[in-house]
Amino acid sequence: MPSCGQWTDARADPHDMLGAQYGMWVLGWLSGLNLARANDRGDVLRQTDAIAALSWIDLHCRNNPLDSVMATVADLDKELSRRNGHQ
Repeated sequence: MPSCGQWTDARADPHDMLGAQYGMWVLGWLSGLNLARANDRGDVLRQTDAIAALSWIDLHCRNNPLDSVMATVADLDKELSRRNGHQ
């Protein structure tokens, strides 16, 4: 996965296929979490949606271009888990 700087650059143009691929990877990763945690936590996105999740990552990456996207997705998972009442 790229740095947040690379993510932001690719996602700046809505017609950039690389940005779309990054977004699909993130949504796939979150879907995988849903499968892995189905019995424990349920749907990680139940209090939000895909657009909001990607927007959260966009904002984080704009503000933290040196972070990795993988670490950012892990932070999003923690935030969504916290909001859904899981630690």
